[in-house]
Amino acid sequence: MTTIIGCGNGTGDMKHLTIHEELLPTTEEVMGWIEQVYQQGIRRPGYPADQWAEQWAYEQFLALGLKDICLEPVEVLRWEDLSCTLTIWLESDPQNTFSPPCFPIPYSASTDGMEGSLSTVEESEGRIAVDDIALMSVPQTMVTSVASRYYDPDGEFATKSQVVPFSSAIMMVMKPAIDAGASAFIGLLTGFPWETHEYYVPYDAIQRPIPGIYLSKSNGEQLKELMD
Repeated sequence: MTTIIGCGNGTGDMKHLTIHEELLPTTEEVMGWIEQVYQQGIRRPGYPADQWAEQWAYEQFLALGLKDICLEPVEVLRWEDLSCTLTIWLESDPQNTFSPPCFPIPYSASTDGMEGSLSTVEESEGRIAVDDIALMSVPQTMVTSVASRYYDPDGEFATKSQVVPFSSAIMMVMKPAIDAGASAFIGLLTGFPWETHEYYVPYDAIQRPIPGIYLSKSNGEQLKELMD
């Protein structure tokens, strides 16, 4: 057990804070929990894996000895992707098509089919906007600089950065295209450290007025070559 002196209680009074180190999980335990939860599948609101994780967390809290734990129903808008397709061709060669796998952007508008020319976001009025998306990397020192307290016994935070699942636009990934008057949006996940076209952002349950899809890093690069 370790006692740290000099922690405030929010009222200006200095108090002693006691940390029960025997309750702190090891790195291996934390990574094991993450792996166990990850194996259940995608945890979107209302999905089976999300409901499993709720019950799992409840049981973990009980095991830690916490009291008065309860599960309360929360009404959410459940979004599920059904199907989407993208077919691309050059105007000079309409018979030679490129149909990469894609993922519908959550809460973007649905469509029975539409056609349009591709352009950058800046010139996308009445056209399909295409934009690169890169994830942000946040140094842990940025987080510790605003944290009221943190636990870093090995001094690792000063040397670590975390790739967060957002671009600098956060939830507003489609907003520049919508503001420009685009008819649709294609997000290219070219700034991702792995190959995927499944990106569940935004998840703010706000309906967007135009359809949108994501393409993976490699297919996004191929699309840009065709546009060039």
